[in-house]
Amino acid sequence: MAAFSDDEKNREKTVNVNANYKYNHSNVPFSKYDLMSDEERKNDLEKVKTGLKQYTIFSKEECLEIEKNINRVVSKADKGYYKKHTVDRAPLRNKYFFGEGYTYGSQLERKGPRQERLFEEGTVDKIPDWIYKLVINRLVKKNIIKKNFVNSAVINDYLPGGCIVSHIDPPHIFERPIVSVTFFSDSALSFGCKFAFKPIRCSKPLYVLKLQRGQVTTMDGYAADEITHCIRPTDVKSRRAVIILRKVREDAPRLRSISIHRPSTKADHRKRNRKDDLDDDISDRKKMKLCKFGGLYSDKMENKAKSIVITDKVIGQLFGKRKHIEAGDAHFTSNQNEVDE
Repeated sequence: MAAFSDDEKNREKTVNVNANYKYNHSNVPFSKYDLMSDEERKNDLEKVKTGLKQYTIFSKEECLEIEKNINRVVSKADKGYYKKHTVDRAPLRNKYFFGEGYTYGSQLERKGPRQERLFEEGTVDKIPDWIYKLVINRLVKKNIIKKNFVNSAVINDYLPGGCIVSHIDPPHIFERPIVSVTFFSDSALSFGCKFAFKPIRCSKPLYVLKLQRGQVTTMDGYAADEITHCIRPTDVKSRRAVIILRKVREDAPRLRSISIHRPSTKADHRKRNRKDDLDDDISDRKKMKLCKFGGLYSDKMENKAKSIVITDKVIGQLFGKRKHIEAGDAHFTSNQNEVDE
């Protein structure tokens, strides 16, 4: 039998993929798993499965009670009761951060791995008591997680056809395992998909994990760190919510600025210019007022160690009850170099 070269093997593999999944006709994207041999796919599949565990501990009645509380969260969010970064809305999917939240996707100022950042402290609401009482404490009693492990809880609320694209929960933000509990309806978690958009579509997954209502899923090892996971639109046939419980690392990076990146507009520039003009006017009036009383002015707000030196001429004018001080009568000296903002 004639031996095939590596190029010929790759071409044959690509032809087989196209024949099996008809990618040329359906315009479905490729993933790296589509070009793997059956043996390679089997090996990766076993690695994924070793990092996944599932538990069924919530009864139908317990699910109903938890789902009522999820609905209360949605209602409070709609009425604007929550803090700045607690609620994150997207088409067919709303996200509610508690304890800690973080930037992702289009919110990132820089694209690439490990660019996610925690929101500023105080901009996300604390974890509700009902999540501790009804969910977290149950998992601790069942020895699924350790006590005090969870400091971040997220509720993802999907409408039919909603999805979340392939991703890995950022390991520089969260410790492992990643714990989730499904509510309202059954769904599925897919591993190894590649998404394409307009219209949205995805490649055949390496593995699909069924998610039943009230079921707990933990993700660790290879499944959490070495392969992406997603929720496909085809797997959300009715409303479905998930509570994701995680532990934020102590050294996780946090945003220093108060706003998430967004393009500036002409209106932003006009507002900024008006504010600068007002600040300058107020600053000048403060300086003149202090000069009249022979005081010293320190501009701490701008990190500039400046002071007004009152000249003999100005002192003479002050004691002579002059009503106005000429602009050239006060001279400014700097004790330190100016710091650019």
